[in-house]
Amino acid sequence: MEPSCSPSSEVPLLPNDFCRYLPQACNQLQLKSDVIITKIVQDEYISMVAAGKIKKGKSRAKLVQSRTDVGSDQDADEKSICALQTISADSKAVRINATFDTEDNLVQLEFIKNKYIIPRQLWKIIALIIKFYPYLTKVSLDSGFDQFAIYEIHKMLPFSRITQIDLCNSYVPQANYYILLDSETNLQHLSLSRCRLDDDAFEMITLRLVFPLPASNKLRSLNVSSNSITDKGITSLANALRSNRKLCYLNLSDNCISDNGAQLIFKTLLEFPITSEEIVGVKSRHLAFLKKKDEMIKKLLIDLKMSDLDKKKKKASKPTVVPSSAKKKLDKESSLKCMIDTFTNLNLESALYEKAVNIANSEMSEFTDPYSSDNTYLNDGVTYCRGNNELCYLNLSYNNLSNLSMKILLKVLIYQDMIQRTPKGLINVIVEGNPIPVPCEELQSIDDMISIGFNSRRKMSVSKRRYSKILK
Repeated sequence: MEPSCSPSSEVPLLPNDFCRYLPQACNQLQLKSDVIITKIVQDEYISMVAAGKIKKGKSRAKLVQSRTDVGSDQDADEKSICALQTISADSKAVRINATFDTEDNLVQLEFIKNKYIIPRQLWKIIALIIKFYPYLTKVSLDSGFDQFAIYEIHKMLPFSRITQIDLCNSYVPQANYYILLDSETNLQHLSLSRCRLDDDAFEMITLRLVFPLPASNKLRSLNVSSNSITDKGITSLANALRSNRKLCYLNLSDNCISDNGAQLIFKTLLEFPITSEEIVGVKSRHLAFLKKKDEMIKKLLIDLKMSDLDKKKKKASKPTVVPSSAKKKLDKESSLKCMIDTFTNLNLESALYEKAVNIANSEMSEFTDPYSSDNTYLNDGVTYCRGNNELCYLNLSYNNLSNLSMKILLKVLIYQDMIQRTPKGLINVIVEGNPIPVPCEELQSIDDMISIGFNSRRKMSVSKRRYSKILK
């Protein structure tokens, strides 16, 4: 680890030097708290085969050395130790762990063990320089922030490439975590474990996961374990899972969910009837898609006509000398030429329109919707949806589930295995820690089905690797 305190030099630093620039900027703005940045360099990737050949003791020593090595100079090491002692004595300092890869690219920021609230101005500085760090993908916080920090992070997300935010064990009384999902961002993983979420706070989050809101098209995993979520909050989640086709990892362990809440989730994985509001919604979205596509075709057609007209003007601008003897012959052929030009223009118009349609199709592809014709069918005058098959990991451990939930879960697994869709659906379900009777036939069947599915996927991946080796 390489502690970096506020630099004493007044020479301006570049924003892409995070470890030195941020403390200097905070010092110039006279922030009350000192900024202490610890630089951590990631180890190079070692394959599992190579790692098995290395002894555990040697591997561990190499890991510690790579993270603590700050230079070969002994005086520098002694200064680093003194700096660490000074930092530990200063309880008001803002501590940041900055992780860099082997190419010296900032990839992760960790704000850990901060007893005092991190100044809002510091978040604004980070937002100004975030564009200089295209490899920064993860931000972790466990203390020292409030609702204003969440708001500032929310503002910087659209201008960054952050895909993962970890707020485990971070309690904010205002519980405005939901604003992280309001805008168009790259956020794919959100962890809110041990954040004291209740049903109202969780409902505000799940409302952002309903299609076609921005978060419903990006967020892949959500961890809300060890909170106070009951069946009331699960009702809002189940409503989101009806239309959400992006969320594939969901951790609800260690909450207060009963059989009623679990059944609400399981029913979204089976066939369910679509409401009239959902039918109106998919029709309006389809009309909006067609309108947007039509506007694009018109714009492309105008651009193609202008480019074709420019080509004709360039050809017409070339002078041509016509002999007097040929003028009479040209006059006689002019009427016939006009008719030919008319048919030519019609063919050209049709060709340009077809070209514009092809370009628009490649740009906008096809209309996709959770309630499109591919995912629905009509039975006795009622429209049914085939269910959510994107959710593949579900953790319901340490709740209040009984044998009744296991029966419905088994029904879900049988249904998803029978219809053979891609993706397959649930491939990992965790239900340990629930008051389920020990002699439970459904639980054994669930375990067998998941094991068979896991082994088949594993064999498929191994065969693919062998096939790639043969090709090589």
